[in-house]
Amino acid sequence: MTTGTIQIASLINNIEQVSDTLVQLLQSVDERWFNQKPETDKWSIAQVADHIRLSNNSVAKALALKGKPVDRNPSERVAELRKMFLDFQTKYHSPDFIVPTRDIYEPELLLKDLQVSIQLIRERMYEDDLDELINHPAFGDISKFEILHFVLYHTQRHLRQIKDIAANL
Repeated sequence: MTTGTIQIASLINNIEQVSDTLVQLLQSVDERWFNQKPETDKWSIAQVADHIRLSNNSVAKALALKGKPVDRNPSERVAELRKMFLDFQTKYHSPDFIVPTRDIYEPELLLKDLQVSIQLIRERMYEDDLDELINHPAFGDISKFEILHFVLYHTQRHLRQIKDIAANL
């Protein structure tokens, strides 16, 4: 079973749009608020951006792996990922390898590093066989098509979080 060209084109278009929206939003954030936490135990806008960067880098590494042919529908877990990451009422704890490690970030440098991570995803999504199955530390066996849906939903989730943080500062 394979993923259709229209499905892949739609996914790529959606990732491009949400990534561009994220970058534009971060560029518009007043530097005074970039590292400001809305509450002591919450992440700042900068920390959310770094979390996305770390996640993107992890996904790009996973996408670069040689996968194996998928023996199921390569979009089988898409609905599960959508439900999980677009449920804004449920809060999740990030795996340690994508938790921001700093309190203060230089806005221009972080934005540049985030854009590099987005570019890594872009390169992989255009080059890879998205029907391959790979193993990811957070998801186990997952198709490359599904993990790109994770990128889309994860970015959408945190885009909303950044907007909420900005509105409350």
